[in-house]
Amino acid sequence: MRPDASKKSGSAAPKPVGYKVAKKAAPKGDAATGSKDKKAASANVTRETLSGWVATLQKRDADELPKLVEWTDRLLKEKPRDEKTIAQCLNLIQYWVEGNKMSSEVSAIALKAKDIDPERALEILVNLFKDRRHRGHVADASVIGHAISTIDEGIKGKASRACYQRACRLLFFLAMEDSNREKIKKAEGLEKVLQLMEKFPDDHGVLLEGCAFTKVLVEKPGSFPEAQVFKAALGCLAEKHRENGELQWRALAVINTLPGNPPDEMKVAECAVAAAKKHPGFDGVVEWVAKVLHKLCKVKGGTVKAWLKSPANRSWLEEFRESPGNIRKQNKEADHWVAELWRLCK
Repeated sequence: MRPDASKKSGSAAPKPVGYKVAKKAAPKGDAATGSKDKKAASANVTRETLSGWVATLQKRDADELPKLVEWTDRLLKEKPRDEKTIAQCLNLIQYWVEGNKMSSEVSAIALKAKDIDPERALEILVNLFKDRRHRGHVADASVIGHAISTIDEGIKGKASRACYQRACRLLFFLAMEDSNREKIKKAEGLEKVLQLMEKFPDDHGVLLEGCAFTKVLVEKPGSFPEAQVFKAALGCLAEKHRENGELQWRALAVINTLPGNPPDEMKVAECAVAAAKKHPGFDGVVEWVAKVLHKLCKVKGGTVKAWLKSPANRSWLEEFRESPGNIRKQNKEADHWVAELWRLCK
């Protein structure tokens, strides 16, 4: 007969026998009931029950966008306005419109709301026209006009920083689409953004949004104030902005995108090297420093190539050659253009 294991010398005490009692699952019908009740409430909304219905909505209830847009339009026409409920509606709309949902209707709502809550109205438009694929969505001319007029008001001191900065971001997303870009050019949107950057030369938010928009606009063929664009981008590379790595690479990207050669090649090269020294592990900085310096080294009769190969810069160039290996986030463009610059200057 097999001996009892618990009587063996040195054996561990037996583990208590038992099992966990599973939590009682809610009846399937209960979850469905809640959903049905919410849909029923949505279908039966009246002006008297509107504020209560809106208060129950959350970010995940995006399928209610059509009904919410309809009610918001009604609220905006009321006199006196129910500002509290309007604010709740606009707040929900800004989260539900990503993917360019109901573009015409939502654009109209945002433009009607611009005098009530200008910041929220612009945020709705930014989210509506945001496109992570960088293809853009077609916008009505009134949307483009509102963005540009907001920037103009910022230049004149009549708009808040939050508004004119959002307007620059909106133009960035709008400019990705060809027909929008043409409307922006005709309305002198680029000129307005450059004026805003000149008006607020120390505002990193404005400069970042301005550079991002400018690059999108100038990378396509067409006429634009190239000298003004270069001046704005070079200003962003000044020593007082050097701590901001993102601003450094965005400004370098603008300069690199310009069709001609920079009027002050050595100044650009010096700023680029300084940015690389300040941010040796920032992938965007490494990428665009390499691209800009490579472009400058190819200029016929230029002096940048000889300057980089000089003893004063040789040690930095050798260090820069290894910089892609020190970047935490892999960047194939940085790998390629650093290698090309080294091949050109070794």
